[in-house]
Amino acid sequence: MNSTTADAIASSNKIKLNAVLILLVITQFVALVLAWRFELTDTEAYYWTWSIKPDLGYFDHPPMISWVLTGLTSIFGDSAFVIRLPALIGKLVSCYIFYIFCRKKLEESEISYAFLFVFSAPVLCMGTLLSIPDVLSVPLGLAALYFLDQGETRKGAVALGIGFLSKWSLMGLIPYFLYACWKRSKKELFIGVLIVIFLQIPVLVWNQQHDWATFYFQFFKRHSHGFLTFPEYLRNLSNYVGSQFFCFGIPLVIGTVAAFFKANNEQRKYFVWTAAPMFAISFLSAIQGQNRYYWACLNLFVMSIFIVQVFSKQIKQRSKPVWGILIFLIMTNWSLIIISTMLPVGYWFDQVTDQPNQYRHTVGADVTGWKNWSKTIYSEKINFEKMEILASDFHIAAQVTWALGPQYLNQIRPVGSAWEQHQFGFWSERSMNSDSVLLVADDRYDNLASLQDECEENVKWNRHEEKLLDKTIKVIFWSVCHKRKTAISALISE
Repeated sequence: MNSTTADAIASSNKIKLNAVLILLVITQFVALVLAWRFELTDTEAYYWTWSIKPDLGYFDHPPMISWVLTGLTSIFGDSAFVIRLPALIGKLVSCYIFYIFCRKKLEESEISYAFLFVFSAPVLCMGTLLSIPDVLSVPLGLAALYFLDQGETRKGAVALGIGFLSKWSLMGLIPYFLYACWKRSKKELFIGVLIVIFLQIPVLVWNQQHDWATFYFQFFKRHSHGFLTFPEYLRNLSNYVGSQFFCFGIPLVIGTVAAFFKANNEQRKYFVWTAAPMFAISFLSAIQGQNRYYWACLNLFVMSIFIVQVFSKQIKQRSKPVWGILIFLIMTNWSLIIISTMLPVGYWFDQVTDQPNQYRHTVGADVTGWKNWSKTIYSEKINFEKMEILASDFHIAAQVTWALGPQYLNQIRPVGSAWEQHQFGFWSERSMNSDSVLLVADDRYDNLASLQDECEENVKWNRHEEKLLDKTIKVIFWSVCHKRKTAISALISE
C-alpha cells in the first residue's frame, strides 16, 4: 500500500469518526432539551426519594444512585435536569470507554461501525434520558470488561465492585471476572474477589441491620412463582424475544445471532464468557413472567463489537448501505422519542385498542401533570403540616413527594402495594394525630378502592387532567378525607 492510499484511508476513517462524534453531539443535545423540559418519571422520583435519606443500602437496589443524586442535589438543587445528570453524563462516559475498548478490539476503520450499531439500539436512547441505576452500572461494567481484557484484574475488580454498588445485574460478569483473574494466577483471583467483597461492605452492613431483606427479595421472593402451564411459558418466551428487539433493535439482534454461527472459536468463546451470562439471567427472570430485558443492556457494547469483528469484510464491502440503514434507525429511534413526548400518542393508542387508562403510552403522561397538580392543591389552601398523605402505590408516593416537595416525604404512605416491596417500608413509622388525610391516585393504578377503605365517610374524588393538543394524557385523582377509620402510621426520618 503506497503512502497516498494510506493517507486516503486514514482520512476516510477520520471523517467517519467525526461523523459519529457529530451524531453523538446531536443526540446528546436532544437529550439535554428533553431532560430540561420534562418532570421526573415515577421510577426516577422513587430513586430521588432515596437521596433525601442517604443510607448504606436500600431494599430494591444498592445505594450508588442515591449517593450520586445526594451529592448532585445538595450542590445544584432539586430539579429534574440535575437529577438526570447521571444519565446524561453516563452516556458520554460509556461512549468514551467504548472508544478506548474499540481501539483494542477493532481496526481503526471498524470503530465507526461499532458506534453506529450501539447508537441504533433503542435502549441507549432511553438510558440517555432516565436517571436509573443502569446509567451508573453500564459504564462501570464496561470499564471492568476493558481492564479484565488488558489483564489489569485489580482495576477490573474495583470497577466491578463499584458496579455492584450500582446494580446487581452485573452479576453476569462474574464468570468472566473469575476466569480472567484465574488466568493470571491464583493470587490475583484471591485478591480480585477480596476487592469486590470489600467494596460491598455498605450493602452487607445495611442488610445485616434489616434481616438481609435485599438478598431475600432479589434472590428468592422476587423469582418465586407457582407452576406455569406450557402455553404460559411459551407466551413468556415470545415476550422475551420481542423485548430483545425492543431493547437492542433489529440489526443487533439478528446480527448477533448470525455472527454467533459464523464466528471462529475465539470470537464465540469470548462472547459466551462476557455476554451469555447476562442474557441467561434476564432470560430466567423473563420465563417466569418478570421480563427485565434491560438487565442485559451492557451486552449492547459486546454485541456491537462482536458483529463488526465477525462481519468486518462484508460491512466494509457494503459501507454505504450499512451507514444508511443504521443512520435511518438512529434517527427513527430519536424521532419516536420526540413524537411520544410532543404528541398524545397514548390517547390515540387507547382509541384504537379500546384500552382505557393506558395514557402512559404517551411519554408526557409519565413526566407531566404532577407539578401542575401540586399548584391546584396549594391553591386549595390545604394545611399539610399535620396531615398524612396516602398514595395508591409507592411510585405514586414518590411522585407526590416530587410534586409537593421533599419536606412532605415523612407524611406520605403508599397503601396499594405490599409494604415490604419498596424502600418506604423500611423507613421509621409513627402515628399521625390528624383525623384528616389527603388521598392521591392516578389513572394507571386505578386503586381508588383501597384508598376509600381508609375513610369512614364516602370520598368525593377530584380529577386533575393533563392535556396535550387538547387530548387527555393523564388523570390524577385526589380527595381530602376528614374522618379516617383508625390512626395510621406515617413515615419519618430515622
